[in-house]
Amino acid sequence: MTIQDKLQLIGDEIVKEIQSRIDAAGISHTGKLRNNITVLINTNSIDIKMQDYAQFVNDGTRPHHLNSKGVQSIIAWAASKNLPPWGVITNISKYGTKASPFSNKYRQKYRCYSQTESKFSHE
Repeated sequence: MTIQDKLQLIGDEIVKEIQSRIDAAGISHTGKLRNNITVLINTNSIDIKMQDYAQFVNDGTRPHHLNSKGVQSIIAWAASKNLPPWGVITNISKYGTKASPFSNKYRQKYRCYSQTESKFSHE
């Protein structure tokens, strides 16, 4: 078994653990966050690739105003939870979002990053 094969096995276990943490926290509305985690094996490293918004779910956010894409996502999410969408949007603009850490355990050891934002990377 090569080092890349061993790294792939470790990466697959990490993905299963992250998916388990997402399930336990109930933070995947559409399944997109949970089902789009991939493992990339380099020469001697494991990269875990996630959706571009994974960082914000994991770390939470400061108070901010949403763009139109964010508003549409919140409307769909709020409807699935029987919450008033504009109340959720107002709370986000006043208070931000709570962190739902699901990858912190691995971010210290492996590089976890989103598809479009390299600032989710950690060595």
